[in-house]
Amino acid sequence: MWAKQIAVIDARREAERDATRVTVNAQAEREAADNLAQALRTQATAEADANKIKASGVIELGEAEAKRERALNEARNALSPQMVDFELTKQRIAIVPAALEQAMKPIEKISDIRIFSAGNLAGAMGNGGSPGQGGLSPISDLSSQLLSFGAQKPIVDEILVQAGFRGSDPVDALLGATRTKDSGARSIEGNGDATLSKK
Repeated sequence: MWAKQIAVIDARREAERDATRVTVNAQAEREAADNLAQALRTQATAEADANKIKASGVIELGEAEAKRERALNEARNALSPQMVDFELTKQRIAIVPAALEQAMKPIEKISDIRIFSAGNLAGAMGNGGSPGQGGLSPISDLSSQLLSFGAQKPIVDEILVQAGFRGSDPVDALLGATRTKDSGARSIEGNGDATLSKK
């Protein structure tokens, strides 16, 4: 009888130990799940905050770019006509070397050059003027220079037209643009002094 009671007590203790073990394991698993859920919530919150910060940065960057573009446009619109002409003239003059290079390319195909000289015939047919340099009279010398300029003028005109100096005489257009540039620069200097005096 005593042996039976001892066996019952031992069985009861073993059952209690098993129940305690199950309870402890369940509690541990529940705590682990709670900790994991808390960690996931923390991570999600951190990612959401980071995305908000990034979005705010993108918005601020876009606003800054828009303000910069508006400021540039306002500055361009505020330019005086003289300043606009000055900038256009600078850009046109800048492309003259490239236009000259393109205009000179046909000359590369010339295989030979033949020069026919009339000697001092023009001087002999002149009004008795004294010979100039190279045995030519001043009238003959001036005539040769005018002929040389007349032969080269179409090339010069074409270069200036490609550079944007149009009109009946591109050379006059270039000189007029240069005069406009000088007056525009003086006007800009005067405006700058006035601005400083206002401040």
